[in-house]
Amino acid sequence: MNESRLRKSGRNIIAGLFQYALNILLVWIGRIIFVRVLSSDYLGINGLFTNIISVLSIADLGLPAAMTYSLFQPLAENDTKKISSLIAFFRNVYIVIAIAVFLIGMSLIPFLDSIVNLETPVQDIEKYYILILLNTVISYVYIYRTTLFTADQKNYVLQRYIMVFRVITFVAQTVVLLLFHDYFFYLFVSVCVALLSNLFQNRASVREYPYLTDKATPLDKSERKKIWSNVFDLFLYRICGVIQNNTDSILISVFAGTVAVGYYSNYQLIILTLVSILTIVFSGVKASLGNLIFSETSNSSQRQEVYWTMELVNYWMVSFCSICLICLFQGFIELSFGEEYLLSFGTVVAIVLNFYTGNIRQPIWAFRETTGIFHETRNVTAVTAVINIMLSLLLGIYWGIFGILIATVIARMVYSWWKEPMVLFNGYFGCSSGRYFSNYAVRLVLFAIVCSACYFVCEGISISNAYLCFVVKMLICILFPNAVFAACFFKNESLRGLIKRVIR
Repeated sequence: MNESRLRKSGRNIIAGLFQYALNILLVWIGRIIFVRVLSSDYLGINGLFTNIISVLSIADLGLPAAMTYSLFQPLAENDTKKISSLIAFFRNVYIVIAIAVFLIGMSLIPFLDSIVNLETPVQDIEKYYILILLNTVISYVYIYRTTLFTADQKNYVLQRYIMVFRVITFVAQTVVLLLFHDYFFYLFVSVCVALLSNLFQNRASVREYPYLTDKATPLDKSERKKIWSNVFDLFLYRICGVIQNNTDSILISVFAGTVAVGYYSNYQLIILTLVSILTIVFSGVKASLGNLIFSETSNSSQRQEVYWTMELVNYWMVSFCSICLICLFQGFIELSFGEEYLLSFGTVVAIVLNFYTGNIRQPIWAFRETTGIFHETRNVTAVTAVINIMLSLLLGIYWGIFGILIATVIARMVYSWWKEPMVLFNGYFGCSSGRYFSNYAVRLVLFAIVCSACYFVCEGISISNAYLCFVVKMLICILFPNAVFAACFFKNESLRGLIKRVIR
């Protein structure tokens, strides 16, 4: 990765991380206020409806990834006419998607009573659902232009708008909660600010790429066919991701009650925050990776070098986050919301394993979406999805929340964790995947040892002041794992090369 690509990646990552640091603070303070003002019933409803809408989002057919991939080459060649044609094509597709999501979402209203499982019924539940649905539909109307920033390695341009409107949303929702104690107005504010945010981002895309307002030439049939082929393959990935990550809350509501979804959503909020940070890092380099792959001067050895660097960085980040979660999850939830919001430690382990297995293959997915090897691995997602839903239903009956969550872990390990690497190495790099699996096995053992040691050290700490005890444990989780990983990898050539480039 040359210096200009690295510099753009760095700007995207830094801007994204800064935006998410602000988002983490605001979301968590907002969640604490939400819990204090409204009951746990509303917390459960909020988590459940958000997951239902996420399931409906499969209607986008994996279009963002296909769109980004389609834009890599014309951006590298500065073909503005082709870019305009692609954007115009995706605009029409997204309008259809927005209408479809809205209509399908509205058709589910008669079935809400069967999904929501509360001891005391909540009034106006349909209105809450419609507002959350509208919040999602609005984003589809404008995303077709803003995706161009991602493909062009300029995502940092949008971050300022996202940060400003995130602060506006937080302030407005907090005021509404404290003054009116009303969940409807809380959601209504979110919809209004989301509309304004998308309008401003759309204007920013026109300023950055003024040629988008010119009349575009329609894509020819062969190009549309190629895009739809990629979209269909990515659709299967989308379904798999939704089944693995967004149906758990629905099943928990059915088997354990909607209030339990609220408890789980507190843990899930932290998980989603960490996943978003990882996504920011890999989204920041994904466009640079696409630029490298379509560059005439790149070769297979360069691409493999980039892959091994990404794999090590990802392993370090995911393992560190998982260790912190195991050791600090319960203490953080108790200090934030109270002991009554705690889930069992076994459930926490299942949540962390879900996080680890769901993110340890981020580099493989980054290469999949930038190289276009969608078709070769699409059956992997279908098999994983079927196994996951069957196991979730079966284990959910016997083990409740723990069974639903651990089913996702098992489904990943049965097939996708070994099949996708083989396709990437054997099919794309043209070499054996043996190095990948040996690295994976050794590093998995290292993670288990470091995680266990850190957990037992933290459990041995006994300080009467709960806040001071948490801070001490947090310092241990920060220092101990990173010291071990640094000692193990300080001679790694990929890591040393990355450090040198970052310093330059």
